[in-house]
Amino acid sequence: MVVAESLQTSLFGTTPRWNKERFKALRAIVDRIPDAQQRAWVRARIKNETSFRERLIELASFPNQLAVELLVGDAEVWAKRVVDARNGLAHNGADPQTSGDIFELTEVTLFLAAPALMQEIGLSGEVQLEALRR
Repeated sequence: MVVAESLQTSLFGTTPRWNKERFKALRAIVDRIPDAQQRAWVRARIKNETSFRERLIELASFPNQLAVELLVGDAEVWAKRVVDARNGLAHNGADPQTSGDIFELTEVTLFLAAPALMQEIGLSGEVQLEALRR
């Protein structure tokens, strides 16, 4: 999962969620929250970057789409499963009942790096598919 996040950032950089003016305006609204503790809590959660799920979907949209479909199926569903698994592991620790799911998601996500890298170096969709079939 870290591979996907790192690869996405390497390929596309960080994408702000809002333009600078809009984010400044949002921060100004948050700064008007009277309670300092609540204000700090909200401020810590408002980031001007796309979510992990959005970055995964962006990564999945990059290589040959048939290759992506063969690997992950529906990219939106896959991204949600990856995020849920990562958050569950990070916040709740390993659950023996979901360990297989985490292993499968990690493996599939790692395999997605191959066609993404092939796309980046200019290899065709056909080459990406052939590599997956082998």
